[in-house]
Amino acid sequence: MHRLSGRHGSQGVDVLLPVAQGSWMPHLHLVIGPVGAGKSTFARQLSREHRAVRLTLDAWMARLFGRDERPAVGRLEWYVERRDRCLEQIWELTKELVDVGTNVVLEIGLIQRSERERFYAQVDEMGYGLTVYVLDAPRELRWERVQRRNEEKGNTFSMEVPPYFFELASNMWEPPDEDECFERDVRFTRGREGVSPDSLQVSSSSISPSPRRCPRSRSRG
Repeated sequence: MHRLSGRHGSQGVDVLLPVAQGSWMPHLHLVIGPVGAGKSTFARQLSREHRAVRLTLDAWMARLFGRDERPAVGRLEWYVERRDRCLEQIWELTKELVDVGTNVVLEIGLIQRSERERFYAQVDEMGYGLTVYVLDAPRELRWERVQRRNEEKGNTFSMEVPPYFFELASNMWEPPDEDECFERDVRFTRGREGVSPDSLQVSSSSISPSPRRCPRSRSRG
């Protein structure tokens, strides 16, 4: 027996694909963390391990808007407007990839809980499976990594991160709390200190899932 799956084709045309009942379903992998935590290297490895397409917000922003002149005033608003457009298109592409049976690794910012809640609502509405990976490292180490990446422009480099942006993004970072982890597959991992993101190697065996490791915000009755 087969059922029809797939809803969001390109150009607004529904895509109907036969999927056997009880068959394997594609999965979303969301990688989050502050700037310089090693997300890009980790996301690359996830994509290899899960044979997944990796979609990275920084790469989209760099390709589409990297050469555009930034305004002297309202630079943050300039960035947010373009970021939101990219995120909207990335989500449309994600749905099409899932609908044709492809795993997806997403590295799309979402450094604040409110942003992630909106993303979770989209995922839940579509009924997709989701695993969230949280990477972090001390602020000083992350800045060292960012400086090195700015200079070396290695595999994970997409655009230069100036000091003011690093500080702003670091201050905005909100790690998942107990409420966010509740009934979600949230996994915490930390890269080895002193190692740059370009050389960071993280295997799935070093990641432990768990709402149990989330910071406690309040007890549940």
